[in-house]
Formats: sequence, structure tokens, C-alpha cells
Amino acid sequence: MEATRYEMGELLRESELGRIYVAKDPSEAETMACELWVVDDTLLRGRGARKRLVDRMRRFIKGRPGSPWVDLYEEDKRVVLVHRVLGEKTLRDVMVQEGALDWKRAAEIGANIARELAVIHRDEAANVHGDLRPENIFIAGTGVALAGAGLAQALDDVSEDGVRSLGRLRYLSPEQVAFAQAGSQSDVYALGMILVELMTGEAVFKQSTAQEVESAKEAFVPRWPKRLEQVLPEALLSLLSSLCASEPEARPQLVADVAQVLEATLTRTQSCRGASEQEILSSYVARVMEVGAQRNSALKDEELREIAIELGMSEADLQAADKAAADHLTRGQGYLSHQLWDDAIEQLQSAASLAPARTEVVFALAEAHAGRWSVRRQQQDKLEAQRLARRVIDLDARHAEAFKLLAELESEGDDGSEKGSKRAVVPRRRGRSPKRGRVVSLGQMAVIGVISALLGLVVLLFIDPLEGWMMRPLPTQPTVESVPSVSVPSHPVVGADAGVPAPPTTAITAPMPADLASQWTSPDGAVMLRVAEAAVTLGGGESGPERRAVVPSFYMDLHEVTVASFRHCVRDGACAAHLYTPWSPRHDACNYGTNRDDHPMNCVSGEGAEQFCAWRARRSGRAMSLPTEAQWEYAARGPERRLYPWGDSPGSCATSHRGGCQHQSTRPVRSYPVDLSPLGFFDLGGNVAEWVSISGGDGTESRSVRGGSWLRRQAINSAERESVPVPLGYSGVNAQEIGFRCASPAL
Repeated sequence: MEATRYEMGELLRESELGRIYVAKDPSEAETMACELWVVDDTLLRGRGARKRLVDRMRRFIKGRPGSPWVDLYEEDKRVVLVHRVLGEKTLRDVMVQEGALDWKRAAEIGANIARELAVIHRDEAANVHGDLRPENIFIAGTGVALAGAGLAQALDDVSEDGVRSLGRLRYLSPEQVAFAQAGSQSDVYALGMILVELMTGEAVFKQSTAQEVESAKEAFVPRWPKRLEQVLPEALLSLLSSLCASEPEARPQLVADVAQVLEATLTRTQSCRGASEQEILSSYVARVMEVGAQRNSALKDEELREIAIELGMSEADLQAADKAAADHLTRGQGYLSHQLWDDAIEQLQSAASLAPARTEVVFALAEAHAGRWSVRRQQQDKLEAQRLARRVIDLDARHAEAFKLLAELESEGDDGSEKGSKRAVVPRRRGRSPKRGRVVSLGQMAVIGVISALLGLVVLLFIDPLEGWMMRPLPTQPTVESVPSVSVPSHPVVGADAGVPAPPTTAITAPMPADLASQWTSPDGAVMLRVAEAAVTLGGGESGPERRAVVPSFYMDLHEVTVASFRHCVRDGACAAHLYTPWSPRHDACNYGTNRDDHPMNCVSGEGAEQFCAWRARRSGRAMSLPTEAQWEYAARGPERRLYPWGDSPGSCATSHRGGCQHQSTRPVRSYPVDLSPLGFFDLGGNVAEWVSISGGDGTESRSVRGGSWLRRQAINSAERESVPVPLGYSGVNAQEIGFRCASPAL
């Protein structure tokens, strides 16, 4: 194109790169607004610098049709580039006018920037923007547009001094500051700086001179204000730390991954009106409780819908509330069926606060309080069970079970005896299918005692001599499964759980459904997913030769065993709390004995992990153990044999909770939505590495550790194994990065 095609107008602004003028292209049917970027001559010192810049930018423009760059020419020994006008408002204008933005809006803008960067990084003509900062980001409708791509980086590469203005230095990556080779991770760093500034209203580097900024970047460790840590989701905090890492290798390798994490975080936490799902549910629960207290009666479905409309909730918000209530109900019923009254009440109260008009929720909560009353005889449990039973009757006048429960509670005295009688009421075992308690008189109890003694005498005199004949081996029958007898030592309960009443220790049979459901909830509330039988190929690559194996159908924990689940084992006396609690500043990343109930149980030896799985086996009546190597690897890689749970690329600090990302401890399970295997299991690539069992060819059993952890970057490849000795008890500081999950055969 000839320069005469463009009409140069008034000076728009001056930048570190030169002067920018208004220009128009008269050849267009509809006049296209353009800008003329006239490069500052002082930036082109050095022999051949001007020619190298022209050649490089010509290739850039030619290789990117549709980009904001339109043309380039030389005029009066000046380099002039033609750039489309992208908008009137830059991101800097927004930041000046509004200050710190809500994190959800900032994350949405960040995702749009990442998508635009992904387009630049795909091009072969140039793989880096090189000057990403708020002044070069234009707000375009609901998206953004990036100006000046490639020019500043080209000037850095062809001139002697490059572009070293204070405004640009605040967003430059350490490798760009050092004039090292810039890459796509350099733009990722700038994006991290912009995101933090959007959320805090302040630049990360606020120094007043270029030299001070350069010095600060050398010693920078990502740390964020407390107010930011309190409101941001864990996944977003981790992403910010990885974006702003000093080393390029510690940053996300693909900017598209950054967009994916930001969008996934927003999807999980946003409704259409911008509030997080948790905020919406909390407001809804508070309003429901307030109205219920005012009316002193159970709210009906239509009244709940009126509250939802009053709060501006969408249909998606209502569905989220229903799902949350259903999840709490499922967990509560699981605890209820195993007589874990405290846990059942906690889950069912959460369900009732979200769905106070659902009779199955309210009645299950009444059953839980009645069950705890039958064991502990605390009057408030009886009164609460009666109140809830009456609420069920208010909701459904034909609810026979509620009438039956209320009658039983009314007939019982405070000591468990029937009112107006000296007869003792035998507490019924309350669960999903409660049966009416049986009232037995004292005389009847004496007769039963005599009959029992006579039967014992008969057994002693006649049955024992025939034991050899009676106990001869019977023909072997095929069984669905067998529960091995596992001896687990009982440990004293110490620390935070000392004095907590232990739930019953007798085994409770809870078989899988006959149709082999896709998931199952264990007695401690953990969800286990079913994996179908498959012929698989294991290993390969750096992990050793490939080997074929048939993996029978099995169930495995959705995520690592949490501290909350492990506490049940401690309360039962089957696991030892004192082995796993932090006992020195070196071991403060141990989660047990802290408030990290939703974090994975760590600082646990292989022996301790097996003790927990054996405890769960006894409590559920199902065979249970550590996963085998084959089970774990297939769950992580799936039928397509991924190298990592999320795909075949190593990912980054934003993909999984891994070492090398300045983490100080674990995260709550399921904090990283991308760390999800093709079979639906979370956190197999990070957070804590996991104990698995190995069967030797000679019939011996040993253990190894699989997966990545927050402390070390090694072994995140799903095919890799790390062999470790079998420790007895506490296995040292490295156990801070090791946890486990359990598995159970499905057939």
C-alpha cells in the first residue's frame, strides 16, 4: 500500500514506542478508522535496526490476516505502521474510573485476554505479544482486543537498548527484563500482573523508578493481600501464584489452559447475576430460616419459591439449591444407616435448611435425633425429634411413619421406660427402615433369661461333641465377594478427639446394590466410583516396558481420604491420632488435628492407610484395601492411556496442586477442576501422592507411591512409580506429601 492512501490527522497520544496519529483510509466504502504508529527514531539505533524491524513486522502482518495491524511503510526515514482503532476505552481507563474490580469480573476479563493471547500464540509469524499491559487492552463489547502485538518485542530484539519505560517494566517478565528469549510464558506473566492489579486496585510493582522495579522483580515471591486470600477460590489463588512465578517453567505452558481454569472457576461459582453459588445459597438459607421463625411453621413449596423470587434467584440457582440438598440428604442417609448420629444430623440439617418442605429430609432428621436420643438420652434430642415429626405431619397428613415415630417418643419416659409403667423400652436401631420398638415386661425378660441359659446348656452338652462332624468342609459355592479378616490394633484416642464418644464398633453389612451402581457412599461419607472391568496396557515410556493386565471391576474413592473421614476411624479406636498430628514446626503441614477437615489425610504411613481401609471394610461389610497399582493407573489414565489425568501435556501450576509452585501445604480436595481423570476421579495428578499396593510374582505384598504432590514436581506422570520402604508408624517429614484412597472389588 502507498502512504498517500492514509490521511494523517491530529496527534492522539505519545507512547514509549513513538507517536500515534488519527488516520483514515478513504478507499473503504465505509471509512475505516485507523491509527498511524510512527516509531521513535531513537529506538532504532544500531546498524541495520530499521531494516530488521521492517522485515520482521512485514512478516508479522502478512502472517496474521485479520489482525489489528493493517500495513507498514517507510516515509522520510520513519517507520510507519497502520493499526485499526480497537475502541475508545482501554482497560487502564476502566481501572482508573472504577478502582479494584470484583474478582469475578476480573476473572472474566482475564479469560477474554487469555483467549486473545491464545490466537497470537498459535501463529507462526510471532508467538508473543511482548507488551501486554492495561494501556494496550481495549474493551470491545463483552470481550477485549489487544493492540500493538509484537512491536515492542521486535524493538527489544533489533535495537541496542530496547523499550525500557517504567510503564512497560511493571508488566515485563523477569526473562524479558534480562533480555533473554521471550516466549508465550512471558505474556502469561504479564496477564498475572494485570489480574492481581484488577482485583486489588494496585500494581504489583509500585516502585517509582525503572531500576527499583527491576530490583524488586529479582526478589519477588508471589504473596497476596489477606483480603484477597479470604475471598478468592483456592483454584484461583493457585493460578495467580503460578502466573506470577519468576521461572517460566513454573508458569502455565499454554495460555489456553489459563482461560480454561478461569472459566471453570467462574462456572462453578457464578450465577447469571454475578454472585457466587455459595453466596446465593447462604442468602436463601438465611431468608428461609428468618421467615420460618416468624411464622413458626413449616414453609410450603410455593412459599419457598416466593422467597427465591424475592432474592432474584434464577431457575439455575433453584436447581443448584435442590442438588445441594439432595447431596446432603444422600450423605445423611448413609450416616443414618450406620448409626453415625452426629454426622447424620449435621448433613441432614444442611439439607433441611435448603429444602425445609421435603418430607423425606425432615423425617430423616427426626429419625437421626430419635436415634441419638435412644443412645445418649439427652432430652433435647427427644424434643427435637418430636418437633420434626410434627412438622412432617404438617407437610403430609398421611405420613404413617411420622405418626408411628411420634407415638413411640410420646410413650417413652425420660429414662427410656414407657410412661405409667415399669416396663423398659428396648431402644430400636434407627436407620433408613426403622422398625417399631418392642416393649418387654420385666417378667418376660426373666423367662427369656431362663430359656437362654437352657439353650446354652444344650449347646455345651450336645453340639460341641459334634463340632468335627458339623464343621466339615462344605462344597465350595461361588460368592460375590469375601470380606477378609483383618487385625487392626486399637490405639488410644488423643488430641482433638480425646473424650469423643466412639460409634458402635460392630460390623455393619452394607453390600453394593445388585445392579452394581455407578457409585456408592461409604460409612464415613466418602463417595466411591465404579470402574468396569477392562483389559489394559500399563507402564510404557520412561516408566518401563509395557505390560498387559486384566483389571476386574472395582470401586475407588472419588478423591483422597479426607481428614474428616479419617477422624471416624480414630473415634472408633482403629487409627491412632497421635501418629499423624503436627508435632513440630517442621511438620506443620500435617493436616490431622487442624481445621483442615476437607483436606486430604497426609502424614500417614502405608500401614496407617491400610488400617483405615481395613476399618472401613469392617464398618461396611465389604472387602476394602489400598488400590492396586493396576487399579490406580487405569483410574488415572483411562482407556485412552493418557500420560496425565487431564491429557498428554504436563500442564502447569494451574492444572494441579504440584511442587515448584510456592505451595506451603495441601489444598481442599477437588480444588483443581482440571485435575480430573477420564474415568471421573479427582486429584490423581497432585495435592498428595498416594499409597498403592503391589503384588509380587512370589506372592509377596509391598507398597509404592503414585501420583504428584504439593511438595514435589516428580512422578506426576500417571505411569510412573516411586518405590518406598514400608514404614512402621510415622514415616518422617516426607509423609507430609503422601495420602491415600481406598478401593473395593465390585464383584
